[in-house]
Amino acid sequence: MKVGTMGKVMLTNILTIGKDPFTLAIYEQHLRNAGYVNIVLITEKDTCLQYLDIKPCVILIEVEMLAVNGADLLQTVKLKSPDTYIVIISSKSNLSKAEDLLDFGVFDIIVKGQYMATSMVEVLENIRLMKVLMQKVPVER
Repeated sequence: MKVGTMGKVMLTNILTIGKDPFTLAIYEQHLRNAGYVNIVLITEKDTCLQYLDIKPCVILIEVEMLAVNGADLLQTVKLKSPDTYIVIISSKSNLSKAEDLLDFGVFDIIVKGQYMATSMVEVLENIRLMKVLMQKVPVER
């Protein structure tokens, strides 16, 4: 996360994980159209763990990538990078699988379809606002 020229907190280092490079390129274009930069496209879920060193603000991952040992991957990400927000991208037919993963630290679910680009921007804006609020609210110890 960094502060932009207008003083607005911006999300940086967004990992986007999916099987199809063409679909990933579409997601990337949605993000770039909304002004996001530093987007990493990944087609292998295990590669995601190698990128945790760059401290991603957000990981967007298709639910299909979590079919086998998905909970293990999510737990590993949360352990190694607890400040990273995980968002699942799901088709309507796989929505119940995505909902099952909410217990493992998933922030939100984006449903593929006509309004996906809008949903993606709304979820990322919510994450940005959460990060801003977390910085300004003192934590009691």
